[in-house]
Amino acid sequence: MQTLRELADTSVPSAKIYGKVDASVSALDLSPCPPVGYVWPNLRDWQPGQGARVLLVEAAGAVGKSAAALALASHLSWPLVNSARAQVGSYSLSGLIYDALGLESTFLQDLIAGRTGIVIDALDEAHLKAGTTNFEAFVENIQKMSPGGDRDRPNIILFSRPDTADLVKLIFEEGGQPLSLCGIDFLSYAQASPFVRAHMERQASALPNRKEYKVALAFAEASEKLLRLRMHEVANALLNDSNVDVEKNWPQIRSFLGYAPVLTVLAEYIAVPNPHADHERVELAGVGHSREILLEIVDRILKREQGKFRDQVVAKLIAHVPAEEDWRLRELAYSPTEQAIRLISKHLDVDISVHPPASLPNAIRSEYERHASQFMADHPFLAGTNAVNGVFADFVRAKAAVDQDCRVSFESDPSKKVSAPGSFFYQFVHEFARHDDSRRPQVQEYLVPMLLASHSQSVMGTGDCNFTYGQSGEDAFLSLVDGISSVVSQSSVTFEIVELSGLLPIHDTLSRGIVYTDSGIHIKGKDKFLLGPCVTMYCHELVVDVEGISVDGSTRPQGDNLIFADEIVVTNNVTIDARKPQALRIFGDHNWPTLLAYVEKMPSVKDVIGYPNYMDLRAILKYFRQGVGDWPSVFNEKLDQQVIKSNARRIKYRSKLLGMGVLLTENHHYYLRTDRLAEHGLSLAKVLDGQIEGPVRRFLSLLEQENSS
Repeated sequence: MQTLRELADTSVPSAKIYGKVDASVSALDLSPCPPVGYVWPNLRDWQPGQGARVLLVEAAGAVGKSAAALALASHLSWPLVNSARAQVGSYSLSGLIYDALGLESTFLQDLIAGRTGIVIDALDEAHLKAGTTNFEAFVENIQKMSPGGDRDRPNIILFSRPDTADLVKLIFEEGGQPLSLCGIDFLSYAQASPFVRAHMERQASALPNRKEYKVALAFAEASEKLLRLRMHEVANALLNDSNVDVEKNWPQIRSFLGYAPVLTVLAEYIAVPNPHADHERVELAGVGHSREILLEIVDRILKREQGKFRDQVVAKLIAHVPAEEDWRLRELAYSPTEQAIRLISKHLDVDISVHPPASLPNAIRSEYERHASQFMADHPFLAGTNAVNGVFADFVRAKAAVDQDCRVSFESDPSKKVSAPGSFFYQFVHEFARHDDSRRPQVQEYLVPMLLASHSQSVMGTGDCNFTYGQSGEDAFLSLVDGISSVVSQSSVTFEIVELSGLLPIHDTLSRGIVYTDSGIHIKGKDKFLLGPCVTMYCHELVVDVEGISVDGSTRPQGDNLIFADEIVVTNNVTIDARKPQALRIFGDHNWPTLLAYVEKMPSVKDVIGYPNYMDLRAILKYFRQGVGDWPSVFNEKLDQQVIKSNARRIKYRSKLLGMGVLLTENHHYYLRTDRLAEHGLSLAKVLDGQIEGPVRRFLSLLEQENSS
């Protein structure tokens, strides 16, 4: 069974028209009507149960379960039960049918005989509302109405989210009764455009004052062209490829671009007063950075969820606030930050100690929590406790790792539960981390391996240096190439690393980058550590804590992977697999037996020219901030006593920078003449981004000369 429409066409439609004897039973609808322009979705993970009369269809929140239930029931002329409105408990389904259709109705006999069917929606909401005991009784009542047989066409179809679906499966398994299973799949490329158009048609009808929907529908060709451009923009963000073919690459991106909540946001992007002009504007702007476009979509979904909560819940709760209390800041109810806190709690299984919102009156706290729990159970980002796609997973993990507004709400540090980062993790961390005065995000040292792991999944191509980690004394940074490594002009994202341990942890794999530290590096992993290609490490101490190292070689003339270390400590009987000559070169005075084949005599890391020099220059310039004057500045006392101190090279560089006119001192401040820096092809950002090739290296050479003024 490939599609929901195929399921509808192969099921037995009702040949009899049933009448309602009690119109007040709103939980049962005899004439359901599908949404306008409904797009029948594909099904996934079809698992037919032998002789099963019941089919359980599961899907994440907001993916369109209720719309699918409406469409299916309407197509087959079957009654539709909204179980969230029913009084769920023992015999509640059969009782509901008798109440609505009367004791004389033959519906139950026809259902058991397979001459008609029934669609039951919102099992998850019923479960949340009634509690597990009553819900189990409700499902057991469904079992009694669905004896197994030889038919392979189910006539009782249930719709649920994954968490409640797991409970339904367990009840059927314990009862020894067959159950067929499937899920609603993400939309295909061909389905995406009709879905967006249908959404705009419904919005145009529901919001007649929003003329943009009517414009988009009237100028269908221009709107379609704009939609394709927006989809290409998102696809580039997902795959980091400006030449991506959206249709060809749909299998890799459908979990995001084929997800109904994302497509409804894209519909808003093309509901504009002039689709032609917007298309030209987007083309001229070029493809945006991935974190910008993806974060904007994520933010819009969160704000839509907040709007739904405000419309459906807040007004009800206001009526129950005691006269002597005031619900301050109620416009912040179910805010994006609050949703992030609840998502972290559910996805990472971390208990919330301080439930948001803080300004909520105690009188309505329990009722608020009930509604918030129901909304969270249907949140578009999660299917049960699992994230729907990699973008949402990395959003939640990044919030847990570094967002202080979220982390303070938990009994334990949620960052300790963060693992398996995806390709968007480092980008979201860059956005959510606390920034220093220069607006550079600060992250703790233990996050460095996860940032590297995330970045390695994002960067494509064969560049020799996709990242740089540098540390000198108390100053450390991580610079990651932000883009496709084959592109000549690259940007980078840079993190200031704090809470240094003196032993930088590197987990499992390291490739295409440089690590410089005047402290130590700790290589560790569960099994083999994958090293290379194109890795250079400078350190005082290297601790090797793995069973084996597998070395990946390339074609660099100086050697594929270079290690400069004053001291090496090997904690295991390590093996090294380096099949290519010069794939690994280790410099220093080392006598570990397994390393001897790769060791070469050379000066220690302290004598290596380049990275120590750059770290000292960077340490001086990173404290300059733009103030009220023309140039960035810093207090003399701060730079001299807290940064330069007695460091000989930094004292030398300060003198040279003053002599070159790049620095000047006035009114107890040092000023950085950015115009003089520009004469050397540099900007402050360029110096701080961690790349020391080209103009930065030439500038360092000038500082090393005896006369650089």
